[in-house]
Amino acid sequence: MNHTENRQKGFVTVLFVLVLALLLTAAMLLARTVVSGTGKTGKKVTQTVSKKHKKTAKKSKAAAVVQITNMLTFSPKTVTIHQGETVHWDNISMIVHTVTADPKLATMKESVKLPKGAKTFNSGNLDHGETFEHTFTVPGTYRYFCIPHEAAKMRGEVIVLPKKKKK
Repeated sequence: MNHTENRQKGFVTVLFVLVLALLLTAAMLLARTVVSGTGKTGKKVTQTVSKKHKKTAKKSKAAAVVQITNMLTFSPKTVTIHQGETVHWDNISMIVHTVTADPKLATMKESVKLPKGAKTFNSGNLDHGETFEHTFTVPGTYRYFCIPHEAAKMRGEVIVLPKKKKK
């Protein structure tokens, strides 16, 4: 094989990979939709939700729903709830993720933040379609991360306001 044939073969391979990536991206975008609404805190929330998981989000009595994405993100990155309320995480990604707020499991100190008196939590490995819920009993700011993607700074935050006063 001469130099020109090698270059042509390399070009075809690169072109094939690019077309495949484009097709996969288009398929993912077609399977998603944008929903918006107002959370319990009155703040307007807009997020992209997989059609398959719309039912899960609607069924959950959680104050906030966070999706775990193929882009190594928690969406939305920050949610605000009240003390005693629950956050629901839904892994819509094709890869395994965790929802972890435990300093003992972190390799980077900045990956985890817990209010004084708050208990750690860890979902364990969540495959595609699996969910995790956690109820927050201590007000304050919680920073959590994904163990397999901690180096990619896959982190999220839950801000827990004091319990609502009854009217």
